[in-house]
Amino acid sequence: MGQRSISSVWIDHAGQNPKIAQVGIKFSQWLTIHGFALNVNMNLSGFDRTVHCGITDCQVCNLNQFAHDVRIEQVKNAIAQTFAQIFSLDMQFQANTTQESIYLLIIQNL
Repeated sequence: MGQRSISSVWIDHAGQNPKIAQVGIKFSQWLTIHGFALNVNMNLSGFDRTVHCGITDCQVCNLNQFAHDVRIEQVKNAIAQTFAQIFSLDMQFQANTTQESIYLLIIQNL
């Protein structure tokens, strides 16, 4: 099967281990960029033609396969609220019509 990437999130389902998320960190010229990607309800049909994390037999899944009718807005809200709670932040949500993301996180009182 090949070695699984430690920067990915793999689930155990029906004897298989598909990848559901990826975590990334980049360091460049004293700047750190970090983030993650969670497959929520996307069409996975094209993923069978790519090699993920250098693993040829890597399968990909999404959250909607296990918790039906999950909407991206629900996931975004839950992640933002949890982030704010963990870091004791006040937040405001604003519509962002220029990008796919519908929320812009504004951190106050730092």
